[in-house]
Amino acid sequence: MTDRLLSGSTEAAKKVEIHEMAVIDGVMTMRPVQQGLAIGAGQAVRFAPGGLHLMLVGLTAPLKQGDLIQLSLKFENAGEIMVPFEVKALGAPAPGPFSHAAPTPDASGAATKM
Repeated sequence: MTDRLLSGSTEAAKKVEIHEMAVIDGVMTMRPVQQGLAIGAGQAVRFAPGGLHLMLVGLTAPLKQGDLIQLSLKFENAGEIMVPFEVKALGAPAPGPFSHAAPTPDASGAATKM
């Protein structure tokens, strides 16, 4: 069954947006994903620089490397799931894949699919 990531929220920011970056005619664009992000059953989604990512808008305080923030991700069918995210340095490797079917934090605090 396909589910859809509709939104997110965190005390660390006023707003969480689902964004997608793409290169169109040689120009990099970044836009919010409209209508949420569809995720097929058993499918993993990778959030990474230069692709799909969660944008924290209106930070309530500066984020520091090593901080652990909790995001509530709201899905159309699965409801709300709390996911921990570790603040990494600019240019750090992206975390592993995420699936709402079975998110478990890895050693870095990133959610990964089982």
